[in-house]
Amino acid sequence: MDENTLKLKGIGLSGSSNLTPKRFGSSIRNINLAVSRALRESDQNIDSIDNGIFGIAGIGDSKEMTQRGEESIKEKFGRDDFQVMNDGGPAYYLANIEEDGIVFAGGTGSVIFIRKRGKMKRLGGWNWFVGDDGSASWIARRALNLALMQYDGLFPGRELVREIEKHFRNEFREAIAYIDRTQDKREIASFAPIVSKLASEGYQLPNKVLDESAEYVSMVLNKLKETFNSPFRISILGGTMLAGRNYVERIRNKVSHPINVYFGFHVAIGGLIILSKLRGEKIDFNMRDNLVKQLNEKILNKGPQVLKEYLNISNPLTIENLNF
Repeated sequence: MDENTLKLKGIGLSGSSNLTPKRFGSSIRNINLAVSRALRESDQNIDSIDNGIFGIAGIGDSKEMTQRGEESIKEKFGRDDFQVMNDGGPAYYLANIEEDGIVFAGGTGSVIFIRKRGKMKRLGGWNWFVGDDGSASWIARRALNLALMQYDGLFPGRELVREIEKHFRNEFREAIAYIDRTQDKREIASFAPIVSKLASEGYQLPNKVLDESAEYVSMVLNKLKETFNSPFRISILGGTMLAGRNYVERIRNKVSHPINVYFGFHVAIGGLIILSKLRGEKIDFNMRDNLVKQLNEKILNKGPQVLKEYLNISNPLTIENLNF
């Protein structure tokens, strides 16, 4: 971004940057690829960038992962002055800037941030095996669980069984054995968009999964909003919002408060807001909305193949589709 004009100069898309022990190396490579593409599109090099911030899932989860992630990113780009933080910070600034409120972020995993009287607190985000409720990995895991019962004849239909075989490219029992053996969070979470698609087609069990996810999100929002006695904002964001209006409305119908919605790729704007703040400049909501609009346009210009590969967006979208 050109900080003087607030114009986005370039963006870069690549695979997941979620730092996990099993895929640490590929995550660092994806981060490098995304940065390289953004620099190339903006006709810049890393030395010409004044300030940089990396909001990465996995940073802050443990001391070891945080240290390893920070050192690897700074070494990769040769810039000790760049900031590395958990993506929750940029996520909050994207959604609520510096106003008090609540942010539920649901991507591969899930985490909640609440800010009261200027103080931030993090909830959830424990890990995908016992936590991450309402996230893509949770949606996929729950669907897999129901698929087992569907396979055993305890539920009618075969849609989940069929799609699991197709998605994991194996006979059902072998697919389940593979999932159990590898326990790859990101690969399992990649089944969540299929669950959303089946739900939109009216299948009962996939809709049950989305209902349960929305029930958890709304429970969290309702519980936390009771703690406020002054104006506040509620925002939900992340890859799970790509399930569409049908999913978002399930949450809104259970929460008696306006809810703002953003997608996972919008979190990059939160990083720019933080950098502007550090420069002593304030970005208001109108300026934020303009940056989001610019990002939407640049994302959509990448074309349907790139949207599908990196963002799990199956069909070319218009700006109107990206707004709730």
